[in-house]
Amino acid sequence: MFGNSVLGGAVLATDDASVADNTPVLLLGLAQSVESREETGVLLALSQSVISERELEIGLPLAQTVNYEVDAMLLGLAQTVTGAISFAPMHGSQSIGLNQEDYAIRVYINGDEIDPCKLMRSCEITYTEEESAKATLYLKEECGQVDMYLYYNQPITIYAQTSKHIYPLFSGIVDTPDIDFMKYTRVLTANNDRSNAIEKLGKDVVRKIGYWCESVFGDVANYDTLNAELTDRLSTIPASFDFDARGQALLTSWQPKAKPDWVLTSCDCYNKQISFKLGGATSLVNQVEIEVHHQYDRLFHRENYFSYVYCGFQTDIDYVLNVSHEGPPPKYDDVFSAANGSGWLVGNFRTKGTPPSGWYGTIYFDAADYEYQYEPTGDKDANGNPIVNVVQVAKTTAKGDLYAMRASWTAMRRWKQAVDEKYPLVISNTPSIQLHGVKKERLSYTIKQDAEKSKLAKNWGNEKKYFHPTGEKQSNGDYTINIDNVIPDEYARAMEVIYQIAYTKILESHRHNELALSIKFTPQISLDNTVYVDIDRFAGKVKVKSYTHKFDFMTLLGETEFVGSTYVNPLSRENRLTPPPNPPARPKLPLAKYDAEIYLNDYVVPYGTQIIENDPNADKNPDEIKDKPEEGNSISITDKRTFELYKCQGYVRIETGFFYYGKKVKRGYAFRVETADIEEASTNTAEIEANKTTIEVVVPNEEIKVTMRCY
Repeated sequence: MFGNSVLGGAVLATDDASVADNTPVLLLGLAQSVESREETGVLLALSQSVISERELEIGLPLAQTVNYEVDAMLLGLAQTVTGAISFAPMHGSQSIGLNQEDYAIRVYINGDEIDPCKLMRSCEITYTEEESAKATLYLKEECGQVDMYLYYNQPITIYAQTSKHIYPLFSGIVDTPDIDFMKYTRVLTANNDRSNAIEKLGKDVVRKIGYWCESVFGDVANYDTLNAELTDRLSTIPASFDFDARGQALLTSWQPKAKPDWVLTSCDCYNKQISFKLGGATSLVNQVEIEVHHQYDRLFHRENYFSYVYCGFQTDIDYVLNVSHEGPPPKYDDVFSAANGSGWLVGNFRTKGTPPSGWYGTIYFDAADYEYQYEPTGDKDANGNPIVNVVQVAKTTAKGDLYAMRASWTAMRRWKQAVDEKYPLVISNTPSIQLHGVKKERLSYTIKQDAEKSKLAKNWGNEKKYFHPTGEKQSNGDYTINIDNVIPDEYARAMEVIYQIAYTKILESHRHNELALSIKFTPQISLDNTVYVDIDRFAGKVKVKSYTHKFDFMTLLGETEFVGSTYVNPLSRENRLTPPPNPPARPKLPLAKYDAEIYLNDYVVPYGTQIIENDPNADKNPDEIKDKPEEGNSISITDKRTFELYKCQGYVRIETGFFYYGKKVKRGYAFRVETADIEEASTNTAEIEANKTTIEVVVPNEEIKVTMRCY
């Protein structure tokens, strides 16, 4: 029987008072929220449809509002429909919701009504979830010249009319008018272009439906049509988006409503067609295994802290007493040049120069840029070594900061590291697995955060000067910034969308359980309806998945065939759908160990030793190197008395071969600084796998009863 279904759309009507005198009246008015009810006789409504979570009964924010698009033909026809009808051949006794009144099928093409006498054989009107509505009818074709373009691409509207009501059944465009020469008929096939109707809704409406994120579906600008975007959005929710006979948009949960719109008994159903089938076992999905990769860049800021103390001298007097044979410390310019030539950017550069001119005890020290001359005395020491006098000759008068007795600085290096976080997810329904075994499907997604779109990351590593640390200081001393929020909250949003896609796949595979039933003509049925069927062969609720109105103009009978679907999951004890969980916890990223504090040394090259300045194996492949020396900053002196300068970190002096009061005289040779390469663990792509996340979801079960009757 007709339940509590709201007409909520465009219904043409006549006023009761006008029926007696057959006077035409103005029928169409515009209202915002007038509903059509049998009880009150208020029949006309052009309304805005508000789809709320309560109506959907699934707790998902599917949409807030869907705008109504009024067909221009509907407005035109509303001005001329009269209160009475002269042709109502269809038997109203075989209908639901018409109070047993006979009714006529009225067809308008391009605003003109088709003569009912031209309607031949039958008419069929079909509505199916997420498809364009279709209509087929047969018109009598007169003998003579045939106008093939008659009705072609013209708007067509079909109504069922009683003495008081007109119910829209179909509105669309004539697609293919075919001529059947043997039966003298013109076969009209029409459809209501669903894609075009979606485009007319606009972006604001479509983008309130379902879940969406760029990482899963791509840039929104890449959609050619709103229909394509809507298709992606619908893949994230257990609902269908359709249009009813009035052109009203409907967003309907797959789960039957708690309170049905219709209750059908054996008095409403025909025995000629009734069947029920379960969804195919091969298409069943009760577990979805997902591999999600979250890819982004991690920015590193590393600092090395260099320090140098010439010969370990702690006081000025130490320097004054030993400078004659130890030689002066490295020059400021040499230290600064070596620090900046290491490949890292230098900041916080500080030095302490040599003591100022003056008396230090009984010794007068004159600070200057010296060169040294050696005057042999002709004497030899006990070991036979020549004794010389060291004469300091001032080249220029200079301040003490010409040299660097002490030096310290900070060297900075910035770089990017690609990170690939792998998240294994398993979404499953245990009751279904217990009944059917594991029926799995595998999915894979990548959440890509493009660092080139980050102003901070774009030029990271291309700095020309030293910058203070930026980012979060890690346990190993590095400062890091994860560029994982280029699209704000994209990780959490993508995980939500991925969950919804997987869950929707599971739900969809459990709703392909369909009841096909032929019932009396029901003009008010809609794809958003829930029907409770209570007959001897079947008892239970189904959601209307498709329906077809069929009119036989030979028998003057109309009927409605509908297919209803429902969830079947017998071991389930819950019916409320599972909301999206929190996204998986992010794994801890690895960090490499390194020595941030670097103390520069003093090196002395023995007299007569050959100095090797450059690494002879620097340009060779590792396989070409024989007897590769041990790496490090140590000094290697071989039997051939060679000194490997390229391994030094600090100040290198050479022995001159002279002695000053029994002490070997040394002079500066080079100040060398080299920074270590960044370890591969911090430069190669960091691949991190998070712990597996298992999510149990609910697949509802509608209580149904199927009985085979034998008579």
